[in-house]
Amino acid sequence: MGKNLLNIISLFTGAGGLEIAACSTGKVKRIVSTDSNEIFLETTKLNLPQHFPNVEHRCIVSDARDLKGISLLSRLGSDVDLVMGGPPCDDFTPFGRRKGMEGDKGPLIYDFLRLIDELRPRCFLFENVPNLIQQFRSFFDAFIGQAETINYRVDWRLLSASDYGAPTMRKRVILVGWNNETRAARDEFKFPNPTHTSSDQIELFVKNFLPASNVCDVLENLPDVGDNSAIKYHNHTGRKHRPKTVAHLKTVPQGVHVKKSYRYRAPWKGLCRSLTAGVDHSTKSYIHPVYHREMSVREYARIHGFMDSWVFSGNHHNGIKQVANAVPIPLGKAVLKNVINALCEV
Repeated sequence: MGKNLLNIISLFTGAGGLEIAACSTGKVKRIVSTDSNEIFLETTKLNLPQHFPNVEHRCIVSDARDLKGISLLSRLGSDVDLVMGGPPCDDFTPFGRRKGMEGDKGPLIYDFLRLIDELRPRCFLFENVPNLIQQFRSFFDAFIGQAETINYRVDWRLLSASDYGAPTMRKRVILVGWNNETRAARDEFKFPNPTHTSSDQIELFVKNFLPASNVCDVLENLPDVGDNSAIKYHNHTGRKHRPKTVAHLKTVPQGVHVKKSYRYRAPWKGLCRSLTAGVDHSTKSYIHPVYHREMSVREYARIHGFMDSWVFSGNHHNGIKQVANAVPIPLGKAVLKNVINALCEV
């Protein structure tokens, strides 16, 4: 017989996207969320109890390099069923420094595995950027080899958020590892099939897919940040741009990326590029499809599928970073539903 409710540890929590996905299954008893950024973790700390009051929630502010499995288990108060998280991708993403293991954050993927070995969960879920299986494939293969060394059988897929209803081109490498003692659950688990596709593909190939979501589908009922009605939306304020900047923004067409200024305007009737937030404190969000300004935190959150009631802690910079780092909620829900169902049923 499987378990009714699960105990989970979330590493590199950020804005709590994976927490939302897991708790939405209704099969979570307790979660311990960890992150090195106190402001980011505050978002999950404040929101999760309000949205999922039946889930026991605890938080630990700590760099993953300083975390110990024994202290996490003590905080959890039980054995752990699932460990989930995505180590920072700064040293792997093509939009970042691309230092790999020579960078400050690249080696954190091995701290993730160290904690898996110390915690011995029934299952773990690891996510990261596609470039980890492209430019840095040797590190990814070594990661898999080390997971197998500590007796976890792994499978992975490159999944697109747009295939599950998010209006973004974002892709993520999702790797699921199963303890060798959890073979039945591993056999039960399947990566989720796509649920959405473009209209021409629907007509040509399948009839039971939903149409892909476009940016307009999630932004069209949001007022501009200057409107009186905008105040009722959390984190829906804009940055003030200099006249020179506004003049440049007006020249950027929808769906176009200007390399010189690093500006990109999201398309209205199409998919947005994978959200970014700039490097360090030079935060730049994408240009709104219609208005000549950068998008607000709430607009970014709509693209990634966060509910409007999920309030992001900190300032504009903090909010944009949190959302840009998050797995889109529809993608997280699709994967974690299957993982958690397998763990509960077997």
